[in-house]
Amino acid sequence: MSEELQRALESIKGHHMNAEERDAQRVSFVYGNASSKDNGTKEAVVRALDLAEVA
Repeated sequence: MSEELQRALESIKGHHMNAEERDAQRVSFVYGNASSKDNGTKEAVVRALDLAEVA
C-alpha cells in the first residue's frame, strides 16, 4: 500500500457519513449500477429515490 493511500485511509478513520453524504452515495450507487442502455440522468435517479421514500 502506498504511503499516500495509507495517509488517506488514516485521515477518514472514524468518520461517520451524515445524511447528505449518505444521500449522495445512494444516488451515485444507483446511477452507477443502472444499465448503460437506460439513458437515465442523475437527476432522474434523485427524483425516483425521492418518490420511493414517499411511497
